[in-house]
Amino acid sequence: MDFFCQSIIAGIPLRGCVSSGFALMDSSKSIYFGTPLVEAAKGEPARKAIGISFGKSFNNHHPVYNDYFIPFWDFIKTDDPRSKFISRMVLDWPRYWRISPDFKDFSFADCIKKMNTNSEFSEYYDNAINFFDFSNEHENWYEEINRDGISDIIDYYKKAEEWFKSVT
Repeated sequence: MDFFCQSIIAGIPLRGCVSSGFALMDSSKSIYFGTPLVEAAKGEPARKAIGISFGKSFNNHHPVYNDYFIPFWDFIKTDDPRSKFISRMVLDWPRYWRISPDFKDFSFADCIKKMNTNSEFSEYYDNAINFFDFSNEHENWYEEINRDGISDIIDYYKKAEEWFKSVT
């Protein structure tokens, strides 16, 4: 999260997808293949915002604490078939920005506005600002979810989706 936030201050718009699973990577032979690489490569273009998504493999493992991710659907290109490769959970870097003393002297919105120089991609920057605001408004989103009937991770994600739709 620190790397991503530092990139914003430096004026470098990043967009990516983090996936998990088994892959073969041999840089000396330029061999790279595996399900997580495909998932990340296909999922990343299905975003319409700068930021970091998780691949669908995230839903299988739930590898991070709630403070580090947040459900958010509004950045997904719903008409893009590649959207099936990304999780609706995204890295909550805005939370990190708000709590880290390294960023207290920087206005996130001002940093984003400086990068927004091409009208063709303005939506990506506007959506990042909207996501920042959403994260701020729902800092404790995991306390807002109705947990009745949750028996597994699939139920959890269904409840997260219900919650998201109720607040947007």
